[in-house]
Amino acid sequence: MPNLKHWKESFSTNSRIIWMSFSGKTGIILLILFLVMAGYVVAFYYPTITTEYAQGVTALWPYKYPVNAPPCWSVSNKFNQRIDIRYGDLNKTGIEKTLITVQGLFGPIKIEGYKTEYFYKFKYKSNAFPSDVLVSTAVRVGENVSFIKLYYTLDRPDGSRITFYDSTLQTGKITALYGAIERKGNNISVLPLGLTYISQSNRIYSFLMRSLQKLYANTSIIVNPIIDNELLFAKVVNGSKGETLVPLKGDYTINITAVFLPEKGVSPTSNRGSVNLTSFEWKFMPNCYGLFGTDNQARPIGLGLLLGVPFAFVIGFTVTFVSTFVGAIYGTLAGFWKDIRGEALMRVADIVNSLPFLPILIVLSYIFRQSITLMVLAGLMILLFWAGPVIVIRSAALQISEQLYVEAARASGAGASRIIFRHIFPQVLPYTIAIAVLSIPGIIVTEAGLALLGFGDPTAPTWGKMLQNAYNSQAILNGWWWTYLFPGLALVVFSATFLLLGRAIEPIVAPKLQK
Repeated sequence: MPNLKHWKESFSTNSRIIWMSFSGKTGIILLILFLVMAGYVVAFYYPTITTEYAQGVTALWPYKYPVNAPPCWSVSNKFNQRIDIRYGDLNKTGIEKTLITVQGLFGPIKIEGYKTEYFYKFKYKSNAFPSDVLVSTAVRVGENVSFIKLYYTLDRPDGSRITFYDSTLQTGKITALYGAIERKGNNISVLPLGLTYISQSNRIYSFLMRSLQKLYANTSIIVNPIIDNELLFAKVVNGSKGETLVPLKGDYTINITAVFLPEKGVSPTSNRGSVNLTSFEWKFMPNCYGLFGTDNQARPIGLGLLLGVPFAFVIGFTVTFVSTFVGAIYGTLAGFWKDIRGEALMRVADIVNSLPFLPILIVLSYIFRQSITLMVLAGLMILLFWAGPVIVIRSAALQISEQLYVEAARASGAGASRIIFRHIFPQVLPYTIAIAVLSIPGIIVTEAGLALLGFGDPTAPTWGKMLQNAYNSQAILNGWWWTYLFPGLALVVFSATFLLLGRAIEPIVAPKLQK
């Protein structure tokens, strides 16, 4: 029990020394905050949310959050109008008879057919543009419909019209005019996609481009191949800087009209002879989000910062403490043995220390890229980092091994293992702990560097992966500063936490530093 009492007194004394310093107090408070955040993630977010965050667009984040939205505190003109139009909100007319123009043997002829119309009117009253508009539209045409033509338009307050579709459709199937098709067994659903994701091969692209080019033909506004959804709801005004776009407020009307002709004897109200809208949604996304914004895959940056905390602890603590304590035992042995064995151990450590860590880690990560996980990455780092503390620990062990109590233990017949682990290693333990604490920032930054280069764990949403995503999306060139600033700050604050603790531990390891 005397040893236990001694350890308790030593722990209490050292804790007071750490807490009395500003760096120690700050480091402990930050460490507690990070531990609370890590516990919260493990309790409520792991593994479902962490996996979804790592998957990016495949987890349909753009349906929940705006894409590349800056923090709201950095945006002066916010789009805060909620517009979310669903299928059930649409107004539908009954099936009406109409004349249809079709191509006959001797030219166009008019025959009697049917039409059905869906429409919805909404008021745009915001002073800002949405960051994106999520759209899904799908139409089912019966197998006994011999002719079908669909008109899909947006009527603007200034009397102009933007056409999304104006053509025929294939009969006997569901056609997704826009959206992501999701199949679950025999069920087919169309999920909304942002207009910023529109592909030039999409059905509505050519119609939309022609309408926008016609709308802005007499202005200096250039309609790019990558369609900006602002053009749908904008008007051109002349200002001091020339022609600019501002929101066109007023009433907008979405119209979807189907003109069709069922086969003879088939009712236009039957499933086989009718045309029906099966999926529809227009969802306007805000132009900012929260305190930290979102990335190019619509993932909240704040959530990514939170999810990265436990992974920072895992990689930092695993690599640091395993490699440091392996190196401490190795250095203690090298310091105890003053013969050829100690020299051989030091030459091995010198060789490992002279290796270029980052290039070797990149090569090893590339070799194991098919099975790379956070633990595999930690193992590779331990293989290279264990030799770091050997020189310092060996120097301390050499001094301690010359002390009188060690000589007395030898004289009393104590074995080498008893002397090493009973008298020498406990004395180098404070040095080991200090080295471990101060080594954590380097490990975290190394993992971030590997992730930035594409050699991180693809299933772990670490801060390094966030930086890699910002780099791949050319965030600096595009002005998306929040996608790399906040992950970088998280790395700095997390590293500073252990640097502050290491600074506070110095007086314990070297009592001469105490004032």
